Amino acid sequence: MAKVDETSAYPYKTVFKKKPFRSFTFAIDDDIGSFFIPEYNKIVKIYRFFEKNLLNFRNLNLENIYWFLLLGKYLREDISTISRELIKFITGCEIFEENSLGFKFSPEAKQKKPDNWSTFFALASLNLLGQLDAYLSTHPRENVKEKIINFIFKTREKGRFVHCLNKDCAICEKTTPIRTSLFVIEALILLDFDIKLKLDVLLKNFEDLKKNYSIVFQLLSLKYFDIISDVETNHLKYLHQFQQNNGGFS
Repeated sequence: MAKVDETSAYPYKTVFKKKPFRSFTFAIDDDIGSFFIPEYNKIVKIYRFFEKNLLNFRNLNLENIYWFLLLGKYLREDISTISRELIKFITGCEIFEENSLGFKFSPEAKQKKPDNWSTFFALASLNLLGQLDAYLSTHPRENVKEKIINFIFKTREKGRFVHCLNKDCAICEKTTPIRTSLFVIEALILLDFDIKLKLDVLLKNFEDLKKNYSIVFQLLSLKYFDIISDVETNHLKYLHQFQQNNGGFS
């Protein structure tokens, strides 16, 4: 036990009572309080449209499903009526490789390699459907969880996580690795992997908090590790310039 010289327990109690950071992906029902949404009825109408037509979209992909399910969660909607079809779509994106498993963008996608973004969207969607644990147990002879973790760590290239291992991938060329790192962190958490055991790996090549859009992904990643010493007020002020007159951000 650590030696405590303070006469008051206050500073220790506040640390112990601190809630762990949870993103939208991991929010539980108690996290979703009452909040005001302008034109709420119109949003529900849009949700109903997607609920009815989502599976008929020609270019439907895992990211579409993730955002649809997340919206439904915050609107407190029941998605059980189409959950079976959504699960079938998600599992249709599996790509098994030697001792690893990842996901591609959609069952019809021509990509031959799985990618980190799609793998996160697949796991998060299954979690929002309440079916992630069941999915991880669907192949009795395969350790699905271990294979997905193996895939994720296979995508480290020069110490950084990349979108995928396709040499001709435009996303890998154009997108900052920090964005992919956030998807990797959340995917690992969904798999009950203790990310703090790999802190040196996951944060090894994080850049300084520079003035570019990737700062959002880096700030969220730092929150998972309770690292706030690197964050300054001017970093957050930079984000304010993207706020529009209606209050939203571009």
